[in-house]
Formats: sequence, structure tokens, C-alpha cells
Amino acid sequence: LSMTMNYDDGQVVRAPGTVIITAVGECPDVQKCLTPDLKPAPDSRLLYADLSGDAGCPLGGSALAQSLATVGRDVPTVKDAVLFKDTFNALQELVRSGVVLAGHDVSGGGLITAVSEMAFAGNIGCTLALRENSAELPARLFTEKPAVVLQVLAENVTPVAAALAAAGATVEEIGRIGGDAVT
Repeated sequence: LSMTMNYDDGQVVRAPGTVIITAVGECPDVQKCLTPDLKPAPDSRLLYADLSGDAGCPLGGSALAQSLATVGRDVPTVKDAVLFKDTFNALQELVRSGVVLAGHDVSGGGLITAVSEMAFAGNIGCTLALRENSAELPARLFTEKPAVVLQVLAENVTPVAAALAAAGATVEEIGRIGGDAVT
């Protein structure tokens, strides 16, 4: 079994000592649930919305840090709980209104992982255009801070970005949909 742990003393535990947290949330209309797969909407854009309130790109505890055999000291966190709550609520309203086509959090692998998973799931490519210089880019791509990537039609970029910014999030357009690769 994948959950079996064999300890050095010979003990076998079928469910090792791992904290597992499960949550349930109410979904008033399953037809308005957001999925991560990019939709075939050529005139759509990708937005990045940072819900953390942290201007930096901490890598502590990230998949990148682990792959480099380190843990890191500066870990992602929510610096402003009110900003997080307000932005989350604004995002929920945008989903209910139907202007968000797809969405994915960046907390499991970072921005590059989220965008790649969205593209793979939708079998659609995209082109990213990030503002960072080459020294800052790895941190931007791999930080796992509380943030989301959203796909919206080009005509909805301004109102969606404005609604999230009004709630306190830092929002920027990061890419376009199209092709068959992530570039």
C-alpha cells in the first residue's frame, strides 16, 4: 500500500503518523464551480492575484527548495488576514458571476506548476509574459505563497482586476491562451 511505512525497528504501520486535514464546504450551485483546466477561449488572458499581502517571493518549504535539498527560512504566509478574506470573497463573487473561466492556486509548486497544470488539463497552450529580471524569475515562478491564476476573457481583464484590487490583492496580467505549449 502507498500509505505503508516500514520503520527501522521492523515495525510496519499501514497509516503512518501523518497529519491529514479534511474539510468540507457548502457549494450552493455546482454548475458555478471553478475548474483548473484552461478553456478553449483564444481571446482570453491569465491573471495572477496575490492574496498574501507579501510583496516578496519566499521559497522556504517550497517544492523548489526541497528539490535543492534545503528547507529555507523565509516561508510563505498571509501577512494581512483582512486582505486575504476580502480578496477571497471578491473572488467568490467573480466566480458566481461567471466571468472567471478557470482558476488554480499556486500553493503547490508555484506559479509555473499552476499554469502548467491548467494547460495540461485543458490541452491548450499559453504564453507567459512576466516582468521579473532573470535573477528574480526563479523565485517568482516557484514561490508557493497564497495566490491564484485566473483565466478570463480579454474584455473582462479590467473589471476582474479592478474587483480584486479593490479588495486589496495585487493583480497583474501574466499571459495569453493559445498554441500547444507553455512558453
